[in-house]
Amino acid sequence: YLDSMGLGDVHAEYLLDRLETASGPERAELARRLSAVYLDLLQDDSGTIDRQLWAERAATLLRAVPEADSPSLRLGLAQAAYLKAEETAERHVLLLAEERELADAQRILREVGPTFVGLAQQSHRDAERLERELAKQLTREEEDEVSEQLAEARRARSISFYFAGWTSSYTAELGGNRQAADQALRHFGWILGARD
Repeated sequence: YLDSMGLGDVHAEYLLDRLETASGPERAELARRLSAVYLDLLQDDSGTIDRQLWAERAATLLRAVPEADSPSLRLGLAQAAYLKAEETAERHVLLLAEERELADAQRILREVGPTFVGLAQQSHRDAERLERELAKQLTREEEDEVSEQLAEARRARSISFYFAGWTSSYTAELGGNRQAADQALRHFGWILGARD
C-alpha cells in the first residue's frame, strides 16, 4: 500500500522497524524487501529524495544483514556515489569546482570504479551461464524463467559497463590519467560489442 501511494520512505521506515525485532527466515526476507525499497529510493530522480541519506542506510543494512546483499543494491549504491562525483566533474569543466571538491570526487571515482567493473564482470559470467542453460532442453516455464534472468543479467552488465566507462573517463579527465582513458574505451566497447 505504501509503495502504491508513493511513500517509499515511509515503507522503508516501516520495514526497518520490523527488521529490528525479526529473526531467522523472516529477518532475511524483510532485509531483502528493505533492500528493494532502498534501491527504488536511490533510483528516484524526482529531486525530492535525499539519495545520500538512503545510500547510507542501504550501506548500513548491507553491513548489518548480509542476506540483503544483491548486485542490484550494490549497483544502486555505487551509482548514488558516482552521481555526486559526476556533478563535481562537470562543475570542474566549467571551472566552478574547488580543489577540495575535486579531490573528493577523485576519491569517489577510485572507490566506485572497481565496484562497477566487478559487477559488470559478474553479470557477464551470469549471462554466459544463462545462455548455456537456455541452450538445454527446458520446459516452457523453465525457459521463461531463464530468459528473464538472462535479460536482467544483460541489463546489469550494460549498466555496469556504462558507469565503469564514465567513471574511467572522469578519472582520466580530472587526473590526466591516460590509462583510465584507455579503460573507458574498453568499457564503452563492451556495451557496443566491439572486438579487441
